Amino acid sequence: MFTKLSQYRLGVLACASVLSVGARAQDVSFYEPGHVRSEYPAGQNLRNGIAAGDFNNDGHPDLAVTTYGGVSVLLASPDGSSFLPALTYPVAFNTPVYVATGDLNRDGRLDIVVTTYYGIYWLRGNGDGTFQSATSIPGSYNSVTFLQVTDVNGDDRLDIVAGSDSGTLYVVLGNGDGTFQNQRNITLAGSVGAIAAADFNRDGRLDLVTTVSNTLVLLLGNGDGTFAAPRALSVVSPRIAVAGDFNGDRIPDLAVLQQSSVSLLLGNGDGTFQLTRPSPINANPTDIKAGDMNIDGIDDVVVTHCGGSVSVLLANGDGTLQAPIGSGTSGCVTALVLADVDGDGYLDMVGNRPDSSVVILMPGNGDGTVGPNRPGVGASPYALAIGDFNEDGITDLAVANSFSNSFSLLLGNGNATFQVARSIPVGLRPISIAAGDFNNDRHLDLAVVNNSSDDVSVLRGRGDGTFIQLGAVIVGSNPQALVLGDFNNDRSLDMAVVRDLAVVVLLGNGNGTFQPPTTYNSGVSFPTSVARGDFNRDGNDDLVVTGGSFFSSNISVLLGNGQGGFQTPRMLNGNRGPSSAAVGDLNGDGFPDIAVANTGASNVTVFLGNGDGTFQPGVDFFVLGNNPVWVVIDDFNGDGRLDMATANSQSNNVSILLNVEVPGAPVFTPVSFIDAGEFPVGIGPRSLAAADFSSHQQPDLAVVNNGSNDVTLLINSTR
Repeated sequence: MFTKLSQYRLGVLACASVLSVGARAQDVSFYEPGHVRSEYPAGQNLRNGIAAGDFNNDGHPDLAVTTYGGVSVLLASPDGSSFLPALTYPVAFNTPVYVATGDLNRDGRLDIVVTTYYGIYWLRGNGDGTFQSATSIPGSYNSVTFLQVTDVNGDDRLDIVAGSDSGTLYVVLGNGDGTFQNQRNITLAGSVGAIAAADFNRDGRLDLVTTVSNTLVLLLGNGDGTFAAPRALSVVSPRIAVAGDFNGDRIPDLAVLQQSSVSLLLGNGDGTFQLTRPSPINANPTDIKAGDMNIDGIDDVVVTHCGGSVSVLLANGDGTLQAPIGSGTSGCVTALVLADVDGDGYLDMVGNRPDSSVVILMPGNGDGTVGPNRPGVGASPYALAIGDFNEDGITDLAVANSFSNSFSLLLGNGNATFQVARSIPVGLRPISIAAGDFNNDRHLDLAVVNNSSDDVSVLRGRGDGTFIQLGAVIVGSNPQALVLGDFNNDRSLDMAVVRDLAVVVLLGNGNGTFQPPTTYNSGVSFPTSVARGDFNRDGNDDLVVTGGSFFSSNISVLLGNGQGGFQTPRMLNGNRGPSSAAVGDLNGDGFPDIAVANTGASNVTVFLGNGDGTFQPGVDFFVLGNNPVWVVIDDFNGDGRLDMATANSQSNNVSILLNVEVPGAPVFTPVSFIDAGEFPVGIGPRSLAAADFSSHQQPDLAVVNNGSNDVTLLINSTR
């Protein structure tokens, strides 16, 4: 997660003064699912143990990590996008090695079990993310290392199985109340490694597989906490084995980590296995886990490496593995846990990095990859429109692709993801797009401005995510942007298209067709955007037009007459390079105000409306990003005041400008904004829109990235 509330210069409207202190604003935070591999400090001198479990019952997996001084607990943030600061619990005077979780006393709260070289301890969970002091589990233990918490005797009470470097496998049966029976020792011929547990012979009794020195052995369970004599399995140089179903036959298999490969042992269901051909992996593997990384119902294999990578080997479903999908990391990841931390339905990877005493979160995309999963669109996307185009109650996107002569339709899934984009052809160099119901059939339609073919494409929506091409309307040379409104008050949508020094108005007939265009003077050369609002409160739609060069400014207001026409433009004094405008009541006085993003000055100019079509002098608010090209208005932190967000084309980020309260200021005026943080997006963000893309009743942001041909979603996690 990226969050910041920076105390920078505050421009104050009406008096144009600068405040350095005294403004108040609630913090704001956004995150991009899978954006980065975030690192979180986990305590001093991290060990190799890591386990996941929901310790505070909030629906998000938390972490338990072994350190030199004890066990550190990292609770997931309320939205699952990050981890809160670690809290470390001491474990006697011993150094914990490995860790596991389970409800040992059956109170509905997860507990933690840790091994040390000379004992086994458990920490009773309180159910709120905190734990009671470590308690020793009675017994005599020596050089204890690996650990498994499971029910080995089938009495629905969790037991403990632990290995040791001294060649002993310890079995400690639980009574289900936090007490334990006397330990049972199984002597093996060498150092005991990691332990896998499953019913490999399908007799209803839990079996164990572990490494003993350089041999993989199977111990078939008798169902009472005892096991048959160990049987060696034929595999070369095993390091760690994990259980999973890698061929979809519902019979437990094994994935075995070796020096530079992974071998699958496919279970026959009788305690025997078929050995498959080894799958090559990168050097220096350290851990292996099994989980369904691509949501196909079949377990896949994940391997960590010391030296900078995590590899995902997707299972083909026939007992073979695909080539590794690498994901770069820094340092040495020695241990791994798989869990859906952010609640998006995809397994995430959390790795243990003792070399820097951090854990590293790598959100999964559901296809075996981690990191940003930005939906791809056409070439050089330029603008976007939002709406529910297939009428499923979920917000969708339509993105105009200026070099593909098309727009991309991305139907939303409601969980901050989209279906694969579908390309629909339009005119030449589409650079602006808007959604509305042109034929009053209650289905959303689209209008697309085509800069090089000098027209507007009109597409009638069917309400199922498909469209019918209705042709194009000629609007004159070099059109740049459009806005929809009811300019003649006939309850049918109209269009206003800006081109050099002109506003072209197309009045809608209410059936998807438009009257011949009428042109009005805009007073703006090289226009960049147009927005709509009722600036003089007469019930008629008015327009604001921005334009000019990188080093000049042209901003005009055109008051509507309610019959489809507009008065002579009134010019506003702005800053360099105004590139877009947004309209909203920023100071809460009931009058619409105007915010203009200035790409040349790297700021936003706010013009407070007087309610009669005139505006107070503009005041600039600094944006820490470079070259803001688009601005939107919404309440991003839920305090009842409208804020602003800008897409910054040169710094590849989005800035959030919070509307802050100034102590002692009169009601409504002045109004102030503070840059509350920059949030990374793709390359060359060109436009953005605010809507609830994750079904959590907060405005998120969708950003069109012109340079990387994709869309970034920033999920609002402020409250």
